[in-house]
Amino acid sequence: MYYPGASLGIVEVDPETTDADSALHAADIAMYQEKKHKQKTPFVAHSAPHS
Repeated sequence: MYYPGASLGIVEVDPETTDADSALHAADIAMYQEKKHKQKTPFVAHSAPHS
């Protein structure tokens, strides 16, 4: 049986040093890491490095 699910990318950022695009990119990476590892617990990324 198949049970649908959802994956979320959660990221903690400092608004003084991280712009919205960088935060969204980090959350996207966190979401795909969670999907890749099929964890039952959240994968939380911390502030993305400035580029």
